[in-house]
Amino acid sequence: MDIRLTEEQYREIIKSFLIGQYAREIATERDGGNADDLRPLESFLLSFAPNFKAENLVRSTGDALLPAKELEAECFDIMDEYDEDRFWHRLEQELGERDFWETASASERGAIEATGMWPDRVKESCRKYHREFHAHGIDRLRLMGSPRDSHSPTRHRGADDAKHDE
Repeated sequence: MDIRLTEEQYREIIKSFLIGQYAREIATERDGGNADDLRPLESFLLSFAPNFKAENLVRSTGDALLPAKELEAECFDIMDEYDEDRFWHRLEQELGERDFWETASASERGAIEATGMWPDRVKESCRKYHREFHAHGIDRLRLMGSPRDSHSPTRHRGADDAKHDE
């Protein structure tokens, strides 16, 4: 197989591979496996770095090639951004579905249970939370019966955080 890549394409493939590799390592260890079994492919792909003038992406431990610390940090930053986005999206979705379910008619409930599909009306419930969190973060989110603590700093989900806007 002959694959021709630019230096930038090689760098992007390595970043994508590493991000996927980190996720696989977590799943493998969680399931009782040994994440070290996944390392040979990583080392193999990194061995091509000199062909792409990308030696700065690699560090050697003597018996294996590993991603450079800077590359690892870049990948972890990407994963952190993804996790942040998934958190907000999941929160919006869960709260929107909960609110919808509380007002769903018997026929809507039956349709959901039969098909697993949510009606379009649930999207507006989710959008309501999206707008709220985008504008105010969790500042106005309170559990019923909880005392208000105005001294705790919160993070607002601003425009830079909203990767999955409507």
